[in-house]
Amino acid sequence: MLIVNDLSYRYPGAAGRPPLVIFERLSWSVEAGASVAIVGASGVGKSTLLHVLGGLDAPANGEVLVAGASLWALSAAARARFRNQTIGFVFQFHHLLPEFTALENVALPMRIAGVGAAESRRRAARLLERVGLSDRRSHLPPELSGGESQRVALARALANAPPLLLADEPTGNLDERAAADVLALLHQFQREQGLTLILVTHDLKLAATCDAVWRMERRQLHPAPAAAP
Repeated sequence: MLIVNDLSYRYPGAAGRPPLVIFERLSWSVEAGASVAIVGASGVGKSTLLHVLGGLDAPANGEVLVAGASLWALSAAARARFRNQTIGFVFQFHHLLPEFTALENVALPMRIAGVGAAESRRRAARLLERVGLSDRRSHLPPELSGGESQRVALARALANAPPLLLADEPTGNLDERAAADVLALLHQFQREQGLTLILVTHDLKLAATCDAVWRMERRQLHPAPAAAP
């Protein structure tokens, strides 16, 4: 599902200083249907890597292949279309549109993909039912709890049935019970739909629920046991 070849990312240096290298000549792959956690110290570049894998931030050099497509060889418009249909994102903060209802937020990616209004709403209602929020579909984000908002965000990420789901600290802003609910849903959808799940987290217990754990350090990814300190 995902192949990374010689991938590097650098922040430009300020005031004539050399660029800050986040990762360099990174090569990595993830099999279709696997769940993989990426752990590491804060600021090491885990979220940046996820953004590059998802086509949000451009690398300095290297290649990202998602489902056989070279992500950064695509034009900006083609990459946006590909991302809409192939990659789902769940972030630490839900980023729901506050003026849209839960149903409208979930339907939006489908509308962007060209699905009709009635069908988008029907599918969105079904997804909200799957995440236990059928009775909240007419509510605006400010009317939802943090856990409910994150479940709406998960439903939105799955709106176009993407084969790849990228989750960046998806439970980091939630209490223990809400975090457990979101994590259970992530793995439930991953198993049922054969999704490839890449999860960035500081929580080693959460990481241990995935098939494999990788640690980011020294500008590279290294295999690590889930119980690693």
